[in-house]
Amino acid sequence: MYTNNTFMDELKRVNIFKTILAGFAIGLNILIAVSVIFCLKAGSSTYYATSPSFYAQFSDHLTPTLIAFAVGGLFGIYCSFASLVYEIRSLNLLTKSLIHMLCTLAGVLITGNYLHWYPRPLNSLGAMLGFLGIFLIVYLAIWTLNYLAIKRSWEKINKRLNS
Repeated sequence: MYTNNTFMDELKRVNIFKTILAGFAIGLNILIAVSVIFCLKAGSSTYYATSPSFYAQFSDHLTPTLIAFAVGGLFGIYCSFASLVYEIRSLNLLTKSLIHMLCTLAGVLITGNYLHWYPRPLNSLGAMLGFLGIFLIVYLAIWTLNYLAIKRSWEKINKRLNS
């Protein structure tokens, strides 16, 4: 049955406080995990929450680390709210996914520029295509894993309903 709910009606169903807390925690944990991997890969004996070029702007090590943690958490909140597009029942999955991907890309570009995640500025075609390629690969991998997990969940529910 089709219902013509407005976006605000859909938003009312979401616990905003829970979305903010979960988003911050997920964003912070992903930032920490990825930064540890990059530090290990670089063979660094010093922990950098983001690129060393970001740290070079500060006279101490703690300030940029705390800023990176805060920005990572805020990026997680942003992504959590971007995910609310999947709650809009009147859109098909492809439209929801494209909107979410574009919102996520905008957030990655802004956050990444601030934290020096990629060469700044992305003024060469090669750098831009390389960044977009990596973003698309990571985004599609995560999207596929989420889709398969949700599909498996639906199959289990349908199996229980039919037995």
